[in-house]
Amino acid sequence: MDLGAAGCADAPTDATPATTGDQVTTEVQAAPVADLVTRDDIDRFSPDSPRHALLTWWRASQFADYPQYVRAFANPFRRRLIADPRTKSALVQFAGSINSARPKIVSVEESGDGATLYTESSYRAQRGDDVIVVSSIPRGATRRPGGRS
Repeated sequence: MDLGAAGCADAPTDATPATTGDQVTTEVQAAPVADLVTRDDIDRFSPDSPRHALLTWWRASQFADYPQYVRAFANPFRRRLIADPRTKSALVQFAGSINSARPKIVSVEESGDGATLYTESSYRAQRGDDVIVVSSIPRGATRRPGGRS
């Protein structure tokens, strides 16, 4: 998928990416900056799949949905998050930084005790001249059964 087209069906395909380290930035003429994960995005995957878990957590993060956000973590860490008075405000700040981002799951490597998801997160930002800049950053995350990371 063209980076300029991530989350935007009408984006042009002739954008030229610029690469800096593991980040790729593409400029496109486009629509609104928000790129929110939807229930339809999540429901494309089986409820017990690692993809479903990641997108459910991402959506909860984008909407600062505190109960769903903390539910995504394993019990020991979940209890630490709930006990920390800074968690809710940190989630609100995090939500503000990813409401214009969407993970593209590049691959999933499943093993007997969990899975590692390799993603490319595309962040959209609008410049003053109405050009949307899309930056893409590759990342990996491990998920174990029962929410253990």
